[in-house]
Amino acid sequence: MNTETRAEVGPAKWWTVVQAVVWIITRSLPLVERASSMRTFAALQRLQELRSVSVGDDPPIRLEAAPAELRRAVKGGGVGIYGRRRGSGKLESVPLRGYVQTPWLEDRGNDVRFVNETMAQTGDYWADLLVRSDQCMNTWPAAPAADTTSPASTPATAPPQKPTYQRETEYSPKRVPKQFQQWAKKKHEAKQIITEDMALDAMIGPKDATGKRSGGMLAPGKHLVRTTVRGWLATLDKGWVATRGTPRRRNT
Repeated sequence: MNTETRAEVGPAKWWTVVQAVVWIITRSLPLVERASSMRTFAALQRLQELRSVSVGDDPPIRLEAAPAELRRAVKGGGVGIYGRRRGSGKLESVPLRGYVQTPWLEDRGNDVRFVNETMAQTGDYWADLLVRSDQCMNTWPAAPAADTTSPASTPATAPPQKPTYQRETEYSPKRVPKQFQQWAKKKHEAKQIITEDMALDAMIGPKDATGKRSGGMLAPGKHLVRTTVRGWLATLDKGWVATRGTPRRRNT
């Protein structure tokens, strides 16, 4: 949060979207405060204490999935989002109506932007993004404090929870191409972040000077859109949560 914004909205009542992602992952107010100067999701990889926690019956949310969780809450109305259009001007509530596709949160340069493909083509975006801390804490409640009154009644190690979905049906669905599964698996095992642009380049080739793609793993002339890649990654995410840990992927 820059100085102008901090003066405009006041202290801890507001969080940057990076701080909100830290809360979603850790439910730790000290770590949220430590992230106050971090401007991108990628910067959070330097925060060694960033450990995802499970609250109640909900599974833990990893860094790669947390921005998408925040976007869903914003889209659903549970969390309001504020920012500056094109990174300047007055801080205002970001309107969600009128977009054919709800913008997503992603790192662009040294900032997080709220943008979709149509907006990116016209140079439109929202930046310097803030959310209400109370709305985040209501949407993703804090973990209950540990009960230390009767330690003998608490097992030293909780039994591992079984996944609620079948590995083969979720990890290897027929609708996700084998080439994509194998490529994403290698990236995941190498602990590399998978971006949608990286996946598009690998599957249908990088863009040339005219904007056309060629040379990818899929059949020549194959048409592939970003939303399809996003669906493939989300499908693989679900299987990896149960078997290998979520793929290192930026939000969509």
